[in-house]
Amino acid sequence: MTSLYDSLVRYKGGDSNDNDNNLTLTFDFGGICGAYESDPNNPEFNSETEWLSLCLGLSLNKQKVILMHPVAQLFLYLKWKKIRALLWLSILYHILWLTFYTYFNVNLYIALCPYQQTMPNSTDRKIHCDAWNQHSRLVVEISILLLMTISIALKEVYELHHSREFKMYFKAPENIGQWLVLGIVVLISITIFVADADEEKINLPEWQYQAAAFGILLSCFLCMCQIGKIPKFGIYMLILAKVVKSFAMFIITFAVILVAFMLSLQILMPEKDEFNDNPWSLIRLLSMMSGEINYDDLFHDQPDDIQLPFPISTKLLFAVFISIVTLILCNLLIGLTVSDIQSLQNDAALHSLSIQVEEIHLMESFLMSHSVQKLFRKFGKHSWLRYFLVTQHHDDSKTSQFQNMQVDVSIGEIPKYLRSKLKRLAAKNFHGYDSYDYGDECESNKDSCSASVKDSCSASVKETIEDDDKPEL
Repeated sequence: MTSLYDSLVRYKGGDSNDNDNNLTLTFDFGGICGAYESDPNNPEFNSETEWLSLCLGLSLNKQKVILMHPVAQLFLYLKWKKIRALLWLSILYHILWLTFYTYFNVNLYIALCPYQQTMPNSTDRKIHCDAWNQHSRLVVEISILLLMTISIALKEVYELHHSREFKMYFKAPENIGQWLVLGIVVLISITIFVADADEEKINLPEWQYQAAAFGILLSCFLCMCQIGKIPKFGIYMLILAKVVKSFAMFIITFAVILVAFMLSLQILMPEKDEFNDNPWSLIRLLSMMSGEINYDDLFHDQPDDIQLPFPISTKLLFAVFISIVTLILCNLLIGLTVSDIQSLQNDAALHSLSIQVEEIHLMESFLMSHSVQKLFRKFGKHSWLRYFLVTQHHDDSKTSQFQNMQVDVSIGEIPKYLRSKLKRLAAKNFHGYDSYDYGDECESNKDSCSASVKDSCSASVKETIEDDDKPEL
């Protein structure tokens, strides 16, 4: 792939010595987008990121070779400019849906119907809310929320259908969270719509309060995931995901130590309820792991008639716990977290490109699907889809596939961090000009190429040779 990508950039014209803005490079993105043939009777546009999306399943080193190549970076830069407006609209719509869902929960379960403790022996486990005067308003709100939820559900079904593997879709925690929120919204709406008009009360089951609490928390995490789809912010979501994964693996590895201390403390301190509530006493040990020991409350806040049965052994056990768990394991976890963050920051550009490929491919697979193109063609607007493409801008069916994938880019349109690398590749390709197709300027005779192009290429070759010994920043 590297040698193929190296050959995709050529000089078109201009002089790189006097004014960079006059220099134009020709890119054959066929090596990135893939080769395909259109049916002249029923032409359709094709997805341009299908090949690049395949590398997301590879290792990080292999992704780096492909996505960090300057030609691939330029293609993604141009592609992102084409399609980012739709991605922004998708992100904003998701955030609006989650915000409205949070508002509805706060309005219903906090403002209108706060939880009221029921009798312990009561068989009626529902909260009877005297907010019937707000019922019609709640019906309107839940109806709007349901319509938005249905649209999100259709989007998730589409993503599931176009996922390469069924299990790959559910490997993403965001997708699982979306379906959980979708289910909670449906269950809440049933309660609102079937309210008893005779009693003029809204009856809410107790479990809905718990679902609302976790649903609000989940919606906030999903909002963060939507913000993480923006390449500049995605690195922070990757850092959070990496740290959470490291913490989970850390806890699983050393869980046996926490269980051992929990059982030992139950034997030596039977009068302490916080250590005798299995398995929730592990939460108490996790808080102690962070440094919340409460030594005085455990050892010196005892009634006169209650004494520790084994004071010396208990204090020795606490000393071992503080040394191993609070000091060693906790600091080890912090060190691993810092190391993970540094490694992710070093590959921040690669992760940003990976996010771009994933989001662009998902949006493009929808826009370039057969059904969407058929719909646009039905209304005579099929050419509008060309706006979202970097290549495929020729209507002539006789135009060859090779020419159809070529794009001329002015040096001023290329990001500054890519200009020198792309000029270097173009110079190397010009150095082997015997097998080079010079395009319009050199179709008839290679010697008729403009002197400015040759001078520019020669100067770039010389500059490339001189720069080979210089370390890259």
